[in-house]
Amino acid sequence: MDSLRCHRFINHEAHNRFIFRERPAFRLSQYVSMTQTCLDLPVAGSPIQPSMTNTRQDTPGQHPAQSVHKTVAAPAWIGFALFVVTMPAHLLLEQADSLALAAVTLALIGGAYIGFGAADGRRSVFWSELGVALFFGAAAVSGLLWHWAALPLGLALHALWDLAHHNAVRLARVPHWYIPFCVVFDLMAAAFLVLLYTR
Repeated sequence: MDSLRCHRFINHEAHNRFIFRERPAFRLSQYVSMTQTCLDLPVAGSPIQPSMTNTRQDTPGQHPAQSVHKTVAAPAWIGFALFVVTMPAHLLLEQADSLALAAVTLALIGGAYIGFGAADGRRSVFWSELGVALFFGAAAVSGLLWHWAALPLGLALHALWDLAHHNAVRLARVPHWYIPFCVVFDLMAAAFLVLLYTR
């Protein structure tokens, strides 16, 4: 029964009790039955349906936590694998060459969002992504020419920039897998460079 009809019926029955005097048995049973239907109450003797309880019914194999875990875990492991493959190269280089490699890495990572901004299609998004990419490019140059600390700091800030794109509306749309992938790589690379240059 739709809610409007239900509301009218209950008001009518509650405020016009004289109808019970005409056909008491029929009217009383009809009132109880329709009130139960309106309020979605179980009828005496009938089994309680799942919809009448507050128990959450999850479809087997479709638990939300498992889905989120799979979405985040796989890209994060790929980011970790990329870190393991690329970062040991710094151990084989002189510090000047290592700084140059880290600067190029930061500039490339920062520039990736220019492509996302262009693919998004919104002009304001493109210019904002370009501006932030130029900031990371400046951080890369600063780490190369001024102080190495700008490189791990830039990588850590880029991880925050990645997280800012999660379900963002005013920023570029990025694939969901890219965020955990890049966050893991950025943070581990930043920590590695700090340990490498302070030893």
